Amino acid sequence: MAVRAASADYPGAIMALLNPGWVKTDMGGTLATLAVEQSVSAMRDVIRKLTAEDSGTMVDYDGHRWPW
Repeated sequence: MAVRAASADYPGAIMALLNPGWVKTDMGGTLATLAVEQSVSAMRDVIRKLTAEDSGTMVDYDGHRWPW
């Protein structure tokens, strides 16, 4: 919610909350479905495609947008 609230205070900035997915890290564990490289690569693609209309949204690593 902080991202959504802050986006109204900074209309010139694009602010979005990114979900990296279930990543194979110490925290995610060995059963996680994504390698770190996959998650980061996918999130970079999502970030490149963000527009002002995306500000204040929550977006998964694969581009899926979640409703608040």
